[in-house]
Amino acid sequence: MQKSMKARIIIISLLGLTVIIFSLFMLWPLSLADVLSEDTEIRVLVIDLNLSDNKPRMENEEFTIQHDSDEYVQIKQILSKYSFRRSFKSLTGNSRLDGNSAGYWIQIYQEGKGIITGGTREIGVNGRVHRIVYWGNAKNIAMMGEIREVLTNIVINSTPNASDSIRFAAEYMELNGELRSNGEPHYVLDIPEDVPVIYLEADEVIKKLESGTGMINLGFPICPWCREIVPYLIYLTRQNNIPLYYMNIQPIRDVQELDESGEVITVTEGTPDYHRMVELLYDWLWEYRGLDDPSIKRIYVPTTIFVKEGEIQYVHIATLRENYDDGYIPLDDSQSERVANYLNNAVMQLSGNRTDVDAGCDECP
Repeated sequence: MQKSMKARIIIISLLGLTVIIFSLFMLWPLSLADVLSEDTEIRVLVIDLNLSDNKPRMENEEFTIQHDSDEYVQIKQILSKYSFRRSFKSLTGNSRLDGNSAGYWIQIYQEGKGIITGGTREIGVNGRVHRIVYWGNAKNIAMMGEIREVLTNIVINSTPNASDSIRFAAEYMELNGELRSNGEPHYVLDIPEDVPVIYLEADEVIKKLESGTGMINLGFPICPWCREIVPYLIYLTRQNNIPLYYMNIQPIRDVQELDESGEVITVTEGTPDYHRMVELLYDWLWEYRGLDDPSIKRIYVPTTIFVKEGEIQYVHIATLRENYDDGYIPLDDSQSERVANYLNNAVMQLSGNRTDVDAGCDECP
């Protein structure tokens, strides 16, 4: 009798312990931030659910976020505030989420790993359904709202604003009809005030070159080659739906020359940011003219840079090298076509539609 009672106690205790262990296993909080690694970019897809004629309509926005970007850090910090727990669905391998309470989905992918959420109590983690909470959906919707705010700021920061577009048009068109000091007239430009231009400061240009993506133009309005290339850049922004990142580089450049003894002297010191740009672009830049030293490079204008995720794909300097000695000799039709081809190929490479830039470009640095 006593042995039977002891056996029952042991069995009940084991069952109780099993229930406790299983409950802890199911209820133990797991950090969403730990789903993502620290050294790989993520793709974030936002799918808006709308009703059109009583039928569901989905609009997608996709973002690629580099692992060393501020946005990546922000998303990781958001995820670190939230945890998920196992559910019976996760034990059975079920990947189907029940419903959507937020009106949109957020999907985060990284090398085979992923998080999918629609604002309910459930959340998809690495292909299995888990619980973010067991009651209510406010917590999940709040997390989605925080992530979407980060994505919205990305759109805002990469969308040209009207003031930049108007400023660019005004700065270049202000010189229409004016004469340069040599008596030659400036090229007359007609720039729409809605051209997608984003002005960058020097440190922002450096950040783009180091880790960003886009088409960057360094120039200034009085430069004849800068004015001549503007219509090509406007066309590229229109045709490819991309912004033109622009900086007037004239105030930060250095000026060097040879003294009477043939030594290189600095007349005007360039800023630290300018020297950092030269360092980043060094292999693409032209030799500083008149110094007889091929190791000294300069950013001649216009310099148009195509960079993708911090990798410089192509740099186009001037219009064509052959006409850089006189910016007031207009390009003929053949030259104009070559310039257009070089720039268009670079944009196609930037978007992934080409894997190389025309290797036959004799004018390319």
